[in-house]
Amino acid sequence: NLIKLSNKKSVIMKDSIKANLVVFLIIAIISFVISSAFANVTIHEENDSYKLIQIEKEKFTPNHVDKVPVYTPPVKSNNTTLNNTILENYTNNISNKINNTYNSINDTIKNYLEWQKMGEKKKFIRDSVYGDIELSSFEVKIMDTPQFQRLRRIKQLGLISLIYPGATHTRFEHSVGTMNLGSKLAKKLELENDEQDLIRISALLHDIGHGPFSHVSEGVLSVKHEELTKYVIKHTSLRDLVDEKFDVNEITDIITGKGYLGPIVSGELDVDRMDYLLRDSHNTGVAYGIIDYERIISNLKLEDGLVLDIKGVQAAEGALVSRYFMYPSVYQHHTTRIVNSMFQRSLKQILNEGILDKNTLYKYDEADVVSIMRRCDNSYVNDIISRLDNRNLLKRVKTIRLDNFKFPEKMYKIKTSELKRAEEEISEDFGIDKDYVFINIAEYPRFDEMKTQVNRDGKLYPLTEISNIVSALSKARFNIPDISVYVPKKDKNKLDKLKLEHYIDLPEIDKEKFHGIHYDQIKLF
Repeated sequence: NLIKLSNKKSVIMKDSIKANLVVFLIIAIISFVISSAFANVTIHEENDSYKLIQIEKEKFTPNHVDKVPVYTPPVKSNNTTLNNTILENYTNNISNKINNTYNSINDTIKNYLEWQKMGEKKKFIRDSVYGDIELSSFEVKIMDTPQFQRLRRIKQLGLISLIYPGATHTRFEHSVGTMNLGSKLAKKLELENDEQDLIRISALLHDIGHGPFSHVSEGVLSVKHEELTKYVIKHTSLRDLVDEKFDVNEITDIITGKGYLGPIVSGELDVDRMDYLLRDSHNTGVAYGIIDYERIISNLKLEDGLVLDIKGVQAAEGALVSRYFMYPSVYQHHTTRIVNSMFQRSLKQILNEGILDKNTLYKYDEADVVSIMRRCDNSYVNDIISRLDNRNLLKRVKTIRLDNFKFPEKMYKIKTSELKRAEEEISEDFGIDKDYVFINIAEYPRFDEMKTQVNRDGKLYPLTEISNIVSALSKARFNIPDISVYVPKKDKNKLDKLKLEHYIDLPEIDKEKFHGIHYDQIKLF
């Protein structure tokens, strides 16, 4: 048990040599206690009555016992019952003393390790959202690896800095912030110390597989960034360091939302979402993303997933409203969509030509990819990256909001091949290079937070059933997304009479809806 204790994940030693010395010292002490307990007992006989003798003990623990009383078994006695009773008392007494000694040594080890931990110089990182965030020495080692340092050169919001100049924050910052919120939530849930450490390291590593420009490059690949993250943790040199203290399988399970700890980092109302809403809002200057994360954390419980107490519903509503407004303002802004589409089309070409290997894209940072695009022999890619460098973007010439259709969900059943065919037909009809015609549908407005379970009077309900606001947001999710056509600025006037329905089989228009408000919103752009 003592050896297991010394190897427990929560135990932090400066080096393995010191740990081994402590273990051997403990075993030696216990051996001495047991041997001396039997060796120093002197048996006395006097008129068939038995004296209580004292055994002097060496002071081997902080809470030492100077004198340990034990009963001496008789040498001679005609009373068998009395002999058995005394022997039993004697054995129990010795057993109790050894157990007390074990507990005292156990406490000494814990106190020593706490003292050692306190004696280490604390490390802090200054975060723009939360202020000082404390780091353990092991977390500093993780952050100093090349795999993690690469995240300093991966923007959190990809190319959105072309729309919001302040949006230059990175996956590095987001990962540290997610770890901070994960730690706060783990403490509130009163998890064991080793589980708290596991949550911290999982949150810290949860985005380490992101490619250049984050989700922008992910849209070209056939695998999600979570799978690439698992690969980086398990199959690169990073594993050698992680294995010193953690089970990599436990970490990857949490990152992918598996197990009872998974929902903390990857769930409906997880610390990942909380941080990116706060951080993206802070850096873009868009005030919609400000949420009461402390209120949410203080009202979460870990049962069959994360369950929100009824007292936290208002804060959860605020988080959902924030996401709802950040969607058109930042994540799916019409200019965001065209810069992402331009980059993705050029990235796909250099991947298809073998200039870049999609299987090793997780090794590159954004400067690497941009440099390759500038220097490659593909003139189209050269032009697109030049346009992005100088913000010479394609312009929107046609847009239809999805709430104009009776069944807007059908828009997301349109295949990529159908959109590609429509682009080619438009380019032929209007005399525009097909590579410079883009038809883009805004991403599906998925708000997983709506699935959060709420505890009300001991019963669980989906958040949509508890909150009228959330229920309304669920119905209004298609008010903002649209399908748009983009072409170069010089060709914009050619498409004044474009009828998109002539090129794509669009869902039926709902003529009974009143769209005056949305029409006014369109004119603002």
